[in-house]
Amino acid sequence: MSEERAGSWMRDHLANERTLLAWVRTALALMAFGVAVAKLATFLQIAALDHPDLAVRLPAPLWSKMLGVALVLGGFVTVVLGSLRTRHWSREVRGAPPPSATLWVMSVATMIMAVGVSAYILLG
Repeated sequence: MSEERAGSWMRDHLANERTLLAWVRTALALMAFGVAVAKLATFLQIAALDHPDLAVRLPAPLWSKMLGVALVLGGFVTVVLGSLRTRHWSREVRGAPPPSATLWVMSVATMIMAVGVSAYILLG
């Protein structure tokens, strides 16, 4: 294998791994935003104790929970799509090693975390 080709597939392989990490970061940001939205209703209800006129205008806490869960599940879907895309491109790059097991473990852990956070929001 020529030196140029060896460097080329390695660049492609590393770019593929960086892309998966970007998908995971995006998923974690969506999940964090989902938790913040879900818990916002609680803070607003506490604030409404001091201002009863505000309580009438607040939406039901269920709306915040549902939107929060939707965002967390959006993070789950983002990790799944990123993992599938990484897998696809790792097969396209001939001669490159598959993405490391650490990346797959991280992706699966993020998916499990998304399910756990969704349960936390719904049950909390």
